[in-house]
Amino acid sequence: MNIKKREAIKVLEKLGFVPAGKSKDIIWKYYHNRKYVFATRHSKGTGDMPGKIADKFRTQLKLNETQMRDAIRCPFEHEDYIDVLTKKGLI
Repeated sequence: MNIKKREAIKVLEKLGFVPAGKSKDIIWKYYHNRKYVFATRHSKGTGDMPGKIADKFRTQLKLNETQMRDAIRCPFEHEDYIDVLTKKGLI
């Protein structure tokens, strides 16, 4: 699965991540009820995330492939993401 950088940013914003800083990569943090849960990152580069990188990005978000595809295409919203994280015991 390849993910375009603009799709990745759109998904991060939709799921409630906030940009937290820049280093070699751009870091995004996720908070739930004002409590830090975890962070993810993506490169500053342009273009698509190739398969291996896209899979790592998806797993950092704690999503399976179907959920990631739905998040990109829009039927998967922030409330759905909260359900996923709750079921996994992360929040």
